[in-house]
Amino acid sequence: MAIVVLSTCAQEKYWVYFSDKKGVTFNPKEYFHPNAIERRIKSNYPINHYSDRPLVESYVQEVVDLATLYKGVSRWLNAIVVTASYSQIEQIRALPFVTKIEASAYHSVVCTSEEINITGNDFEKRDLIRFQLDRMNAHQFKEHGITGRGLTIAIFDAGFPGVDEAPMFDHIRARKGIVGTYDFIRNTDNVYRKIEHGSMVFSCIAGVTKDSLRLGVATGANFLLAITEKLMKEGLAEEEAWLFAAEWADKNGADIINSSLGYTRRNHFKEDMDGQTAIITRAANLASAKGILVVSSAGNEGNKRHWMMVAAPADGDSVLAVGAINPWSGFHTNFSSFGPSSDKELKPNVTAVGHVIAYNETKTISETQGTSFSAPLVAGFAACAWQANPTLTNWELLKRIESSGDLYPYFDYAHGYGVPQADCFLSNTASKSNDSVFIVDVGDSVVTISIKTDLIINDTLFHFSENHDGVKNIITKREDGIKIDKNHPFIKHELFYYHLENNEGFLDEFSVLSVEKNPIAQIDLFRLKDRILRIHYLGFTRSIQF
Repeated sequence: MAIVVLSTCAQEKYWVYFSDKKGVTFNPKEYFHPNAIERRIKSNYPINHYSDRPLVESYVQEVVDLATLYKGVSRWLNAIVVTASYSQIEQIRALPFVTKIEASAYHSVVCTSEEINITGNDFEKRDLIRFQLDRMNAHQFKEHGITGRGLTIAIFDAGFPGVDEAPMFDHIRARKGIVGTYDFIRNTDNVYRKIEHGSMVFSCIAGVTKDSLRLGVATGANFLLAITEKLMKEGLAEEEAWLFAAEWADKNGADIINSSLGYTRRNHFKEDMDGQTAIITRAANLASAKGILVVSSAGNEGNKRHWMMVAAPADGDSVLAVGAINPWSGFHTNFSSFGPSSDKELKPNVTAVGHVIAYNETKTISETQGTSFSAPLVAGFAACAWQANPTLTNWELLKRIESSGDLYPYFDYAHGYGVPQADCFLSNTASKSNDSVFIVDVGDSVVTISIKTDLIINDTLFHFSENHDGVKNIITKREDGIKIDKNHPFIKHELFYYHLENNEGFLDEFSVLSVEKNPIAQIDLFRLKDRILRIHYLGFTRSIQF
């Protein structure tokens, strides 16, 4: 017979939640940066909200006295994090002001590095720099003198080495545009250490090369830089650090948070990606409630069959999740995570180029890839869009970014609403009529879709089927050997998209197809019963209810 002995001395980590904030005093005008006050007023959010008040000090002290180690405090959650033994946590549980205790187990994780592809020639590298912004028509912001000025972007990442001295960030340092820094792992102001992932991300928001090529568009914004990620450490501690950083960024006046960090199978089950379970997602939703636009990478799990779903905090319903497209193919790149979230929220919301030119550790530039870099491109875009439309709330801005997507109102679980377009924030763009674009023939058993002949743009793709969590996808693959040179620069590919939306508003199927010759697609009629067929091509969308 085996005898299992439960040690009362083993140390675990716990969130301890308190019942109230009775008796605390709080002056929001002394605590918050003026921008945080203005943001709350614009969002119709109380400037003296219960969640912003400090914790009851005596409650904190009683728990700390009983625990082994105090790890951190959250005003938003009215809770603290401690390590304690089983016997200690039982004593803490008995305190009259403790309402709930959640275990926060240790998980060994690695911050995976992005894969690197080397571009074929110098022209290809320079043209990719152009295209990563032009694919969003973001050059129009510069033409209108819009650079994100007046907006503050907080970047949460693993480190920012070189940002304090690299020429790429000279224009930001010269105007003292880095307005705050904090390392939430070591509890120090120095963030110019660890791996360069954060520096690469920063460059895709606001970097400028020595020959004046912009890698991102928000060159006039201010920045808060925070380290929230460890290497080979406990994964949930990084989510907790993200929460602490969000409260710090809010206090210091952030308008936008860019998070190119994602937490998936190492910390969570798929069902946890429901927009309300993961600590980091709860923190992101709270930040959004306080008027901050949270921009998050969708995740790099698209080619991992055991997951594929978006990563936290991209699952949050108030989070702008950004997927990635491949600039050579023009559509979803294989590593970019698929939506929807486990509670069926549309994810990703939008996409951007995910193979980019960015800062590297030699203080120069190189090609890299990942949704880590499509998200900051959109975060910089959002800062410029907000400068151009300053009366918008964060939620209004998020919805406007969605509707500016070049596929809108079409959407799918690989592309969201497509790539945001700057012209939608600079002028009133009229929707296109689609009456003469699509030819839809409903037969006895098959629906045949064709396109007006003079609009066909030959764009050859290979096709293969890919099943994803019950959604039938036809994910396409471009013919190899595309040569990018001065005669054939990166371009926006014109492809045909369709999806089948069921009566609950979820997709049962979506596809991206070549536009080579008519008919473009044939769909069995039985698959369309009680569904909306939505088709998109060349900026035109048509919806048909069956």
